Amino acid sequence: MKTELSSILGYIEQLNNVNTEGVEPLFQTTGLVNSMREDNPPAGGRGDFEMDEQLNGKLIGQAPDKQERFIKVKSILNK
Repeated sequence: MKTELSSILGYIEQLNNVNTEGVEPLFQTTGLVNSMREDNPPAGGRGDFEMDEQLNGKLIGQAPDKQERFIKVKSILNK
């Protein structure tokens, strides 16, 4: 690990010695701004089904601990 770290630090030192005078800062290379795809379901769908009270009851009914229509889980945050 010591050898690898020395190698990395040596490379960083080489980069620090490069003349970057007059070079514009580069934050990204594509020029795209807020490029996101539409959130559309795939063609033909995934075979999803409609959630209704009966299905919700079956799914929640399988949980070991529940309260009304919610599944109860142990707290992960310190109080």
